[in-house]
Amino acid sequence: ASDLPAARRFCTRFMPEIEPLLRGHAGDQPLFAEYDIDDEIEQALAPRVTLPSGGSIVIEQTEALTAIDVNSGRFTGGARLIDTALKINLEAASEIARQIRLRNLAGLIVIDFIHLDEDPAWQPVLDELGRALARDRTPTRLVGRTGAGLVEVTRRRRREPLAASMQTACTVCEGIGRRLAPETVAYDILRALPRAARTQASGALTVYAAPPVIAALSGPAREALDELILRLGRPVALQSAKEYDAGHFDIVASAAAGQSGHG
Repeated sequence: ASDLPAARRFCTRFMPEIEPLLRGHAGDQPLFAEYDIDDEIEQALAPRVTLPSGGSIVIEQTEALTAIDVNSGRFTGGARLIDTALKINLEAASEIARQIRLRNLAGLIVIDFIHLDEDPAWQPVLDELGRALARDRTPTRLVGRTGAGLVEVTRRRRREPLAASMQTACTVCEGIGRRLAPETVAYDILRALPRAARTQASGALTVYAAPPVIAALSGPAREALDELILRLGRPVALQSAKEYDAGHFDIVASAAAGQSGHG
């Protein structure tokens, strides 16, 4: 409540339309804790949203478009498969429109509903999606179904999406959401070892890498490593380093620092 005057001044200057709506919070708990706002924000940033029936929608944003996939999950209600698919699609249509507003998704949005064999069954899904999208204050248009059975929606871009304002790209996967498998990094190391042997002082070479990568070098890649050691004529030691992420490694000679690498 002590911040209310400052909030009123801010709103008067930048958002005068909401200034009359401001109220001071007098609860014992912080506002976010009392209304579980932190949990709601976390759910709004998660890629998967669970539907009441047990189905789910998965939301993936790219630079070109937003893809939304509807999954049936464990739901088995309905006497026929088409009844099951229709029920989940109707739930998904309403929730998708809500998530579009909540996450401030914009541009082209492509929705892959559960396939319905009977064409007339699609109309209730499109009608429900249209009604739900109509509640959006940002101009939004239901384009319709494509020849591939996908549903296209376009929404005007007025500000950045919620994820862009609250998240940054992962420094490990560089924003792609995937990392190299330990076996892949292990074979990257095998290719890097001859270069390290040529450029570094004589003596043993020590490979520092994450535990799963060292396990791959000691397991599936062991035979190739042993052959390489014979060819190099230099011993190679493996050192597990818990502080390394799975895509990075170092090769260090006994007398000098060596070559760094990453997948």
